Amino acid sequence: MRENLFSEDFMFGAATAAFQIEGGANADGKGLSVWDVFCRHTDTVFNGADGSGACNSYELWQQDVALLKGLGADAYRFSISWPRVLPEGTGRVNRKGMDYYKRLAATLRDNGIEPCVTLYHWDLPYELSLKGGLMNRDFAAWFTDYAALVAKELGSDVNLYFTFNEPLSVVGAGYGLGTFAPGCKFGNGGSFPALHNLLLAHGDSARYLHAQGKRTAIVNCGDAPYPADENDSALIEKAREKTFACDYVWNCVNVFDPVFLGDYPKEFYERFAWEAEHTIRDGDMKRIRGNTDYCCMNHYSGFPVGWNERGEAEEVRRPQGYPMMQTGWAMDTNGLFWLLKFLQERYRKPIMITENGMACHDVPSADGGVHDEPRVEYFRRILHELHRAEAAGIDLRGYFVWSLLDNFEWLSGYSQRFGITYVDYKTFARTPKSSYYYLRDMFAQRK
Repeated sequence: MRENLFSEDFMFGAATAAFQIEGGANADGKGLSVWDVFCRHTDTVFNGADGSGACNSYELWQQDVALLKGLGADAYRFSISWPRVLPEGTGRVNRKGMDYYKRLAATLRDNGIEPCVTLYHWDLPYELSLKGGLMNRDFAAWFTDYAALVAKELGSDVNLYFTFNEPLSVVGAGYGLGTFAPGCKFGNGGSFPALHNLLLAHGDSARYLHAQGKRTAIVNCGDAPYPADENDSALIEKAREKTFACDYVWNCVNVFDPVFLGDYPKEFYERFAWEAEHTIRDGDMKRIRGNTDYCCMNHYSGFPVGWNERGEAEEVRRPQGYPMMQTGWAMDTNGLFWLLKFLQERYRKPIMITENGMACHDVPSADGGVHDEPRVEYFRRILHELHRAEAAGIDLRGYFVWSLLDNFEWLSGYSQRFGITYVDYKTFARTPKSSYYYLRDMFAQRK
């Protein structure tokens, strides 16, 4: 059987994020972001790294477009740095910053690559953080004005907008635990206003973008349980129950349920009744629901569920020596099919995988190449799961590999390499890895 059976209209692309690749932290009038400040004033980022240089994509963006063209990508998912275009978050426009994205989008379009814009991939303008950031209910208005500006400036070159990347990471880590920027420690329930305001911002901006003829989505993340024995119907049902209860997927539901179904799940109200009563206002859920075209997920790993000695379903302990990613996550692709199946059954929306990949200990070889065979094998298994999903009738519209480039990987600094292109952080030289060529050849079969 051919490894690639995707239809010609299936969107294949690569993804990046502004803070992780651009560099140019102070170039051409860019303002501070919360991550600029967080990296300076905490000791939590590995080896004291920051995003000031990253991959220098702010200067070398044309090389990155050439990499995408060589890959045969249909699309490129990149994010706008909010403080690069609006240094204070609102008001004054930084023309040089905006022109950078206009050139990028137009060049992608000229090369037959669909520009797909993420409006918020975590780098909130620091000036807005001083006003409360996502905890301030005015955030929805700030964000919608920003979205309207970007859509007006990029015009017909960009027709698909992802409003937010991973609310779980933004809210849970940024405002709950405080492990990500801006470093607020309000706890699980205390951070709920940040999530609710984020969803209001999504709903308001998506409504505006739809009125301009654009397509919209919000991007979630989730690792999923799956039945260790796919022939055991009782175990399949238990794995479904655990899918909902799984922390990653449960938090995903707390985003997708309001967006697609019009309310938070009843389990949320049972757990956070006080927070809901003091945060949600009349008309809020109507603002959040609708105007969202795709159900988008970032996915990296899964875990098996089996029966224990007491006849209860629980996560199966992995055998010694099970292959692991550089992040410490299991190199387990089996959960992807079951996650897609859960999303299809619950939301009945077209689905995109907007991030997927693995970190490896990549090292250039004597022949000058970077031979990341474990990543090639990972992608081979991922493609198999995507084909399973299509064969099962799941409405799958696209797949974006994370990432086009090795990059600044948040708290891990530059110690973890997710890219299908190797980056030398001293010279910024780019070297496509074996995985780059594997994906190029697989998706070229559609042409």
